[in-house]
Amino acid sequence: MNFSHSSSQVMPTRFKLRDGRTLYTTPYVSDKGYVDGKDSNRKQSREDMDYFLKYAFFFFANRERIYSDSRLFLSRVPVSIGLGCIDDHNTTLGGYLEMWEHFQQSVTCDNDGNIAFLFDAVGSPLSGSCVLSVVNEDGKRSIIRTGHLTQYLKMLGNAHNRYMKVRASSWAYSVKQVYDILKAEDDGDKHYEQSLRTNTLQLQVRLLAKRQEQMAKENAELKKELHDTRLQLKKDEIIALTNSKMEYEDLMKDELEDLHKKCHALKQEYAGRHATKEFQQIYVPLKQQERELRKNIEDEYLAGFRKIWPWGHLTRAAVEELVEEAKSL
Repeated sequence: MNFSHSSSQVMPTRFKLRDGRTLYTTPYVSDKGYVDGKDSNRKQSREDMDYFLKYAFFFFANRERIYSDSRLFLSRVPVSIGLGCIDDHNTTLGGYLEMWEHFQQSVTCDNDGNIAFLFDAVGSPLSGSCVLSVVNEDGKRSIIRTGHLTQYLKMLGNAHNRYMKVRASSWAYSVKQVYDILKAEDDGDKHYEQSLRTNTLQLQVRLLAKRQEQMAKENAELKKELHDTRLQLKKDEIIALTNSKMEYEDLMKDELEDLHKKCHALKQEYAGRHATKEFQQIYVPLKQQERELRKNIEDEYLAGFRKIWPWGHLTRAAVEELVEEAKSL
C-alpha cells in the first residue's frame, strides 16, 4: 500500500477491551514502513502462525503487557477459523488472549491436568460434530473431537469480530515482533517460567472447579431423576400404607378419646385440692397409656414406611413430604 505523507495525520482510534480498559490505535504512517496486515506475505504469515502456536502460553503469561499496548494487542494472527468460515484477515492476538481468559470452553484440561488453548474449530453444521484444534504448553497441536460446532464457532467468531474494524485501520507488530519485544523486556526480574506456571495452575483450578460444578449439577439432576423414579415405583404402596394408618387411627379413636376424657375428668376432680401425690398416681399412668398408644401408631407406620422406602434417613417430616409427592403423581 502506498500512503502519501499527509495520510500520517490520521488520528488514533480509541477502543475498549473486554475488561473496560481503553487503548488507542497507531495509524499507518508510510515513511516508517508500517505494513498493513492485508499485505503480509505467505512467509510472514507462516512465521507469525508458528510463533503464535509455539509461544501461546508465553503470550498468555504476558497478557497484561499485551493489554497495555494496541500495537501488541492488535497483532494479526493468520488463523483461517472454521476452514475459512470466519475470515482470518484481522484475527488478533489480544482477541485470542481475552477468549482464553474469559471463556471457559476455550481452554481444555485433560484428566492429567494438562491444559491446552483452543485456536480453531471445524465440523458439520448439520450434525453439529466438531473437531477442535488446540495447542498445549509445549506448542504442540492436537485435536479434540466433540459436538456443538456452532457454539465453538460463535465463540471464535466473537474473538475475531470484536476488533475486526479497528484492526483493519491500525498498524500493529507482527506476532514475531511481539515475542521479541516481550523477551527483550524480560530482564530476569519477571520470572517468566514462574509466571507461566502460576497462570497454568490458575487455569487448572478454574477448569477443575468448573468441571466439579458441572458434575455436581449432573449429580443433582440424576439424584432427582432417581428419586422421582423410585416414587413412581412405590407410589401405590405409600398411599396404601398411609390409608391403612388412617383407618387404624379411626379404630383407635374411641380408645384415645376415652383416655383423654379420663385424664381431663381427673384434672377437674382434683382441681383446687392438695392431694397431689394421689392425683399423680392415677393421672400419670393414664397419660402415659395415651401417649404410648399414639406413639405405637406412629412407630408402626414409620417402620412400615422404611420397608417400602429404604433409601436415606426418614424423619416424620420427610415421610409427610413423600406422601404429598406420591399423592400428587
